[in-house]
Amino acid sequence: MHNQHTELPRIGKGLLVTLLFGIMVVIVAAWIMGDDFRVHDIRVENNQGVPVAQITGASGLTGEHVLFVDLNAAAKRVDDLPGVDAARITCTWQANCVILVQASQALAVWQGPVDSSNKVWVDRQGKVQRALGDVLAKLSIRVEEGDVPAIGAPLDTNVLRALNELVALQPQMTRYSYSGQYGLMYTDARGWRVRLGVAEHDGAMTEKLD
Repeated sequence: MHNQHTELPRIGKGLLVTLLFGIMVVIVAAWIMGDDFRVHDIRVENNQGVPVAQITGASGLTGEHVLFVDLNAAAKRVDDLPGVDAARITCTWQANCVILVQASQALAVWQGPVDSSNKVWVDRQGKVQRALGDVLAKLSIRVEEGDVPAIGAPLDTNVLRALNELVALQPQMTRYSYSGQYGLMYTDARGWRVRLGVAEHDGAMTEKLD
């Protein structure tokens, strides 16, 4: 009987310790799973020409738990946006995230013949994207007739080749016009209108400018 009396308090203490430990685990788990560890603060860097809201929305990070978010998948979604070549995402334990964007470099901005706000831009690979705000590009192309290049479709190969060659051949010339009939055109220093057409093959612009 004496041994039974001495064992009971020990069992009670063990249960109490287990109970307290369980309560602590629940409290810590609730804290970790709570709002403090969900992503609300997202900073976007180097997003030239790509709206912040578009980048954060594509990432899908807002409201996600920082311990379980797939940063590679989020970066891939941002990388797929028009105007983005690559993206890297980092997050801290405090659920603060940074999206570092490598923006596509604009080769040319195209402007419609009537509506000056109707603009698209093209990168060196011929990807056509809507111009949101001011876009820094090496060339400015004004369409004299018809529409600007269609978004989502690659720029005509011969036109793209011509633009890339002209950037190298005439770096001082930044303004051109374009028509379906005459292709690319510019006004030289004497005021003459020069019709270049397009580049049907590599080196075509060199031949036409000689």
